[in-house]
Amino acid sequence: MTTYLFDLDFETADSTSGLPAENYKGIPLLWDENGFSGKGWNKAERVQKFGLHNRYWEIETARDPNTAAPLYKHSFEVVNEEIGGRTGSFGRFELRESDENASSSSSRVELSLSTGNLEAHNSDTWYGFSIYISEDWEIDSFPDLIAQWHHGPDEYGNWNGPPLTLTIEGNDLLLSLSNELNNNNQRIYDVTTLPKSLQDMKGNWTDFVFHIDWEGPSSDDDGLIEVWIDGDKEVTKQGPTTYRDNAGVYFKSGIYKWDWENGNTTDTEQRVLYSDNFRILSDGEQIEGYESEFDFVAPWSRPEVAATYPPDDNDTSDNRFDFNGDGVADILWRNKIDGGNRIWLINDDGTRNNIVNPGSAGLAWDVIEVADFNADGVADILWRNKINGGNRIWLINDDGTRNNIVNPGSAGLAWDVIEVADFNADGVADILWRNKINGGNRTWLINDDGTRNNIVNPGSAGLAWDVAEVADFNADGVADILWRNKIDGGNRIWLINDDGTRNNIINPGSAGLAWDVAEGIGLEHQ
Repeated sequence: MTTYLFDLDFETADSTSGLPAENYKGIPLLWDENGFSGKGWNKAERVQKFGLHNRYWEIETARDPNTAAPLYKHSFEVVNEEIGGRTGSFGRFELRESDENASSSSSRVELSLSTGNLEAHNSDTWYGFSIYISEDWEIDSFPDLIAQWHHGPDEYGNWNGPPLTLTIEGNDLLLSLSNELNNNNQRIYDVTTLPKSLQDMKGNWTDFVFHIDWEGPSSDDDGLIEVWIDGDKEVTKQGPTTYRDNAGVYFKSGIYKWDWENGNTTDTEQRVLYSDNFRILSDGEQIEGYESEFDFVAPWSRPEVAATYPPDDNDTSDNRFDFNGDGVADILWRNKIDGGNRIWLINDDGTRNNIVNPGSAGLAWDVIEVADFNADGVADILWRNKINGGNRIWLINDDGTRNNIVNPGSAGLAWDVIEVADFNADGVADILWRNKINGGNRTWLINDDGTRNNIVNPGSAGLAWDVAEVADFNADGVADILWRNKIDGGNRIWLINDDGTRNNIINPGSAGLAWDVAEGIGLEHQ
């Protein structure tokens, strides 16, 4: 099956650079300070093209009825300025009700993939793009279409309307899906009101990812639509995503106001919209340096975009430890959008001293624990890969920077890290694992360089038992394990030897299920 990869970043407009070079040439500007330049204008086909070979984009807008050349400079420009907190080059689209009705395109200005680049039935395609709506965008009861997936010609040359559209109507952002026609050959739409309203979008960039499995009603496979907005998944729809014919679809984005074309009087006379970060990837083509199709197309995967997200979109770990050996707890932050990490080094009066970047980790990696894995008095970071079960320890310097990355070994996904604590009294944190399938337990004894020394089996506990806490219950300098039975309220303490093996099992008594072990019983991780 043919795969498509498109990358259009206006930052590299009117140049030969881009990513990847074999699929993107840059967008030639049709207009310059002297007027219509004609760069990129294809007189034979009467269309502006930019791209390579048959992989190209077009601008659809009002055209001269004789030459089909675009009539207005204001329709589409590449601007370089600060827009909505982002600085760079962006596509600027402007549509006016007064634009001369010289062609059927006078009520639209859209960036469009060539109809030669149709995503066919049975194709699995990812789309990413960013849209900025200005503060002065007036609410209009008549709709504005800002993105659409248009139906291509079928085998008989017949065209149908778009099976999927993204429109602004009033204060609502609407996603409309059509996969069937009624008896009058009119499209039947399933409309979803998205949680991002026009009021939310005005004055801000909105970043979109669409994942679409293009399947018609007659297909043996279920179609799928998934939508993320500003990093949050908002829509999952299963079922047919286009019509039952074999025609493909092609992507368009910009402004289309069909009521102006039909002569209707609307509540506004002008629309201006900015866009950026167009990326399209179909049928599983892999891009070096990206973990998935999602990461490649997502605007927030780009550092310059992620940097514009507000701080409350960043996640924080509950594990706050000393990352610079000054005896004061510091704060480890993780960005759930791009995988970045930051350590806030805290002064002894609670103020922030410095911000340190220990490095990034892909979104498949989770921070499991923070503890001292090399006995240098500085907290280190234990990571676990939720896809393949890999583990890594970041050994941290006493200034919060990363010293080294150590691989202590892998553990299957049936195993979960329950706690880290010193189970052999050597001053180094060790790792307690529990198998959620069979109740098995293992302790990884860690060397003072973060590598794994030994694996110890302290014994099994039925799945009715949960680890409630880990602490030294007999003052021998070795962490022990407190278990609690979630069925009958029973409790047990496993006293651990200084080699990680189990010495004895103690019954401290029962407590009803209304009682939970409170925090702060003297747990020592380090």
